[in-house]
Amino acid sequence: MGVAQMKIKLLTCLSFITIFASNSFAKLPPQGISGGAATANIYLMLDTSGSMSATVQGNVSTPAKGGLQVGSQVNLAEYASDGRLWLYDAAYGRFLISSNGTLQTSFIPSLGAPLALKRGASGSMLALFRSGTVRYLVVYSNSGVVQKTLTVSNAGSFMDQICYNNQNNTVVLVDATGHFVVNLATNGVSPKYAFTRTSPLSTRRPTNSSFMGCAFAGGNYYISASGYGTYRFVPGANVITQVTLTQYTELAIDSVNPNLFYGITPGSITRINATTLVPTTIISTGVFNSSYALTISPLNTNIISFANSLPQVYVYTNNLQTDTYSPTVTTMTRLDVAKQVIRDVLQDSEFNKRAYFGLMTWDSNAVRRVDIGPSSNAQILSVLQGALSPYGGTDLYRAMQAASSYLSSSSFSSNASTCSKTIIIVISDGDWSNASLANNIASTLYSTRGIETYAIGFGNGIGNTANYQSLSIAGKSSPTSPMYANDSAQLKDRLKQALYVALASSFTSVAPTVMPSSQIGNLVIQPTFEYNSTGQWKGYLKAYTLSSSLTPSSLLWEFGANLNSTSPNSRKLWTVAPNLPLPANTGFNNFLSGYVPTSLKSAIFGPNNVVTDTDATTLLNFVRGFDAYDENSNNSTSDTRWKLQDIFHSRPIFIGVPKSSISSDSSFAGAEVYYEARDPGSYARFYASYKNRREIVLAGSNSGVLHAIDAKTGTELWGFIPPPMLRKLSELPSTNPSTGKKTSVSIYGIDGTLSARDLYVDGQWKTYVAITYGLGRRAVTVIDVTNPDVPKHIFSIDNVYEGGQWVLYRWDANGNQSQHNSTDTGNYSYRSLAYTTSSPVFAFMSDLISRYIPILILGAGTTGTEIASGNVIYYIDIDGNDSGIVVERTTVGPWTSLTGFASFPQNDISTDVEVIESGRSERMKGRYGVEMFIPNSNGVLQTADFSGTSVGAVNLANSPRTIFNSETTVTNDRLITMPISISRNTSRKGVDDINIIFGTGDMDRLAIAGTSPDNYIYSIQNSEASLMSSSPVLTTASLGSTASSSAQCPLPSTSAGWKLQINSLNGVSKSGATIAMTYGKLASRIVQYGSSALIGIYAPQTSSACSMGNSCFFERDAACGYSKNSSCFSNAMIGGISVFGDAVFIGVSGNAGSESLAGGFNRTDNLISGKGNFTSTSSSGSLTVYGKQRKR
Repeated sequence: MGVAQMKIKLLTCLSFITIFASNSFAKLPPQGISGGAATANIYLMLDTSGSMSATVQGNVSTPAKGGLQVGSQVNLAEYASDGRLWLYDAAYGRFLISSNGTLQTSFIPSLGAPLALKRGASGSMLALFRSGTVRYLVVYSNSGVVQKTLTVSNAGSFMDQICYNNQNNTVVLVDATGHFVVNLATNGVSPKYAFTRTSPLSTRRPTNSSFMGCAFAGGNYYISASGYGTYRFVPGANVITQVTLTQYTELAIDSVNPNLFYGITPGSITRINATTLVPTTIISTGVFNSSYALTISPLNTNIISFANSLPQVYVYTNNLQTDTYSPTVTTMTRLDVAKQVIRDVLQDSEFNKRAYFGLMTWDSNAVRRVDIGPSSNAQILSVLQGALSPYGGTDLYRAMQAASSYLSSSSFSSNASTCSKTIIIVISDGDWSNASLANNIASTLYSTRGIETYAIGFGNGIGNTANYQSLSIAGKSSPTSPMYANDSAQLKDRLKQALYVALASSFTSVAPTVMPSSQIGNLVIQPTFEYNSTGQWKGYLKAYTLSSSLTPSSLLWEFGANLNSTSPNSRKLWTVAPNLPLPANTGFNNFLSGYVPTSLKSAIFGPNNVVTDTDATTLLNFVRGFDAYDENSNNSTSDTRWKLQDIFHSRPIFIGVPKSSISSDSSFAGAEVYYEARDPGSYARFYASYKNRREIVLAGSNSGVLHAIDAKTGTELWGFIPPPMLRKLSELPSTNPSTGKKTSVSIYGIDGTLSARDLYVDGQWKTYVAITYGLGRRAVTVIDVTNPDVPKHIFSIDNVYEGGQWVLYRWDANGNQSQHNSTDTGNYSYRSLAYTTSSPVFAFMSDLISRYIPILILGAGTTGTEIASGNVIYYIDIDGNDSGIVVERTTVGPWTSLTGFASFPQNDISTDVEVIESGRSERMKGRYGVEMFIPNSNGVLQTADFSGTSVGAVNLANSPRTIFNSETTVTNDRLITMPISISRNTSRKGVDDINIIFGTGDMDRLAIAGTSPDNYIYSIQNSEASLMSSSPVLTTASLGSTASSSAQCPLPSTSAGWKLQINSLNGVSKSGATIAMTYGKLASRIVQYGSSALIGIYAPQTSSACSMGNSCFFERDAACGYSKNSSCFSNAMIGGISVFGDAVFIGVSGNAGSESLAGGFNRTDNLISGKGNFTSTSSSGSLTVYGKQRKR
């Protein structure tokens, strides 16, 4: 793949220009603007008065969650041979698979509603679908995975039933003109399917009728026909005759006796002996007048009958009704709903990383539950887990008095962030007393401290809306506030709207900002964007050529402008979803606004949506590029808007032609060499087929679209909207509460890392791309771009938290959706998958049955204050029908307890896991599997050895071992949020000695209020073998100081490495002024180049917390840590460092203009580049860098 043979060098630099605009509801502004270091202060005032005990509708229980809950149109049911019960619930358009009344999984079939359902062998299920006169027979595994789909053409218009012959594993499909036989002969692990057509049935067949049931018993097939009674078909003789049985609405086989079958009539359920054809009524009590689904359990012979007219599922045993399942509507008290909504919002990483929350509850009195501060968010979760009882009156005046007293005290000022906005959000259902006095306090808080007060009314029949309006006016939150909500979903939406306004207005405008960089060729690709607080962030993607002096020169193309000149109707936008036409069948353009099929509407707005076709069409028009919400106020929605939205954290990647060959060196035995040895010449065939393929750039934007761009022209080839993004698109429009007008908002979309590699999958070489979403989704997607003009979706996984429950969604290659319980501990044990901020890595690993397969390694990502999540590494199968299942998972440490958040950060894997595979280091030469170095956000570094000298020796049961603990607390700030850097250490005694350099500092939360950051740069030096097996757990105290000069290098053989306290560092600006790094943090990944470690540090202003801080670029000796050079940039934040040739490229935000640049550096747009004082060679030797060098 072009990942290996790069013709273009990508240096991705994100920048933005802030422009002034009024408030709107959007994702939070980027860090790096003046005030961007500040964390907003949100004081929640929750009404707990007696009226909050009133009930409101929570979520209507859907078949997706919890136990077996059905809708009002269950019309098919069948027990599988393994005892699982399958239901098709037309109310939700999905299959449910349950065991003993507990839902195991659910999924929406891609072919729509099935006509019939019959169990097959080994737990499989057979389903018949119809499209016109064409029928489709689908064979599902016991977990709902499609094993095979057969198209049966010319099937006749009345073929509606399946009969399964379990004696010879044969399926018969019957219609009015003949019958089709499908043989399911097992050959190895994959069934072979063939179908033949027999001669026509006898003239006594029913005509102009539909078959209502079919069962195989006593060696014959029995078919019930509407208006004709029951017929018997004798296999081989091709004879069908009517028998002396009544008409049944459904037939079912007996699970034990092959000579018995059952029928259901409007008044009873009957058992029939196939030899004598004598029926025996076994159940005559119940609601059978409209029932038409019947199945017999193979485990306990329970009889299940389903009523069409009533939404119940009846379970009968021995003529007694033993259980009933019904749809449920959750009703909760207003207080319980409010508690759940607050918990949901606090567990959203977008908010908990950028805001400190406090909580007061109030009724006749007020209780200060949690004060605002660095650990307050977790403390609120703990309070809301406990009991809060509705009681007493509604005295807002007393509550506002208590709030004013606290917000004016030193308890608030010493822990809160003082330069961002502080707001109060009052959540109430009542007509509170002393309204005018409460308004006076709100007015005073704004006039003296700039604190706004928002009001959210919750529940039907808010008595005195004038109170809410007057409070909002006094608290200067009008017209955004007041807002009203009647249920859980509305309350969450209103609370998030208030937060967006508060957080957006916490930031002010400064100069353009550059974000991290990565280089892979001789073209510089620079994403930039303009931040806008009222709508979409306008995105750009510029391609520059590099001059001979390694500075950006002429502009080759700018993708944003190119896309803007493209008609929305001319774009190719594609996705995959249940029942949606396949992309390849639509020219990769199935995301169309002219007609919004129900399947796409359900995928975007949910299966129970009440969205009108007009609203759905408007959203699709907006995504395609129309000004569908008339945001330019020209009374037209048919004109266009700027189509490219911001490319924020996602890094564009280049897909070129494959490299011409792969190494045959045995050092790489566990990598590509393994597959070439088993299929000689396969890679050469791959190269020959694709050596002239189109070169593309892939870029994920926060529109939710992955853009495929022609690398030569900068034009869009296609845009892919991954399945996890479809539901997110519904968040693009927002209704302004004061005007009722819908406008667009900026969201997190595809905001994570893209990763690509050539892999041997499904018996051939292919080019796969993994997509992560950053704060956009707890999700991952893999696509195939072997032929960039014909992309393919492979699978998507999305871990969704909704309604207080976790649900795992999986989409297969064709968009078939399945659903899995959060308690799954097997193939879909993704419960700990968080927001995917950790870069995915393609590698090779043995699975549990000793297959050596390509996998995707993925750190679970960032969680914020969410418990039981984030501290897992997933090894995901990407080969064949098993793609997307969890091969294995590694837990890297215990979750931080809820109470522990007061002192310690969450233990999650928010940054990259460094993976070293076969041949990539001294120890890994000739080995199979991988070594891993795992940085945890709580300051712990661990290793994991999943390697061996043979495939069978790779042990997936190995547990991670801790090699370093920075003793992180909330106060000292020593989180590891930037990727680590690993290299071979040639200055040490062993050939396999390595040097791991990394630093600490929470760059997701730049505020220092209530904390005293004391961060470090660390170098850990030891042999690979020791680090994987026996090295002691080091701490800050275990490491020595840096050498003072090259004369003290190398360090003693007994040294474990060196440390560098950031608080003690000083840099020098261009003017010669000393810039102290007090309270500094590591701002980007450390780059090891030559013998140097290039380190970017950001230090916030200690004298003026609302001003942009300073950054310094330090060059230290990698082996010994002594200082070589430094360059500082006032009022700037370093976002990334790269080296290309002998030049350094630095991305910064802030005012690092030419007047403040250190000597030797120049600025092009938002990119600082040059040699500065950089030392390209050194006496202490060169370093070989290990692992995949990803840039933040």
